[in-house]
Amino acid sequence: MLKKKIELGNWFVSPIHPITKKFELWCYKWGENPVAEKLSLHIVNLPTHSQVTENYVERIARFLKKNRNEIYGSYEEM
Repeated sequence: MLKKKIELGNWFVSPIHPITKKFELWCYKWGENPVAEKLSLHIVNLPTHSQVTENYVERIARFLKKNRNEIYGSYEEM
């Protein structure tokens, strides 16, 4: 997405966002929530701010369609 100049948000990058390391300091043991852990490693946050134009949405849609085989459709697919 970076090559296509499509911005990504950095929300939910871990099961206890925004913490991304030293989980034990937050009383979290990796492995306790496998679905949340896997999702946090694969989630994509697309832009939704007021600067998103129709052209930008079309570029995002083309990128997602082109890469649809790399995207989970639901947590059951994981």
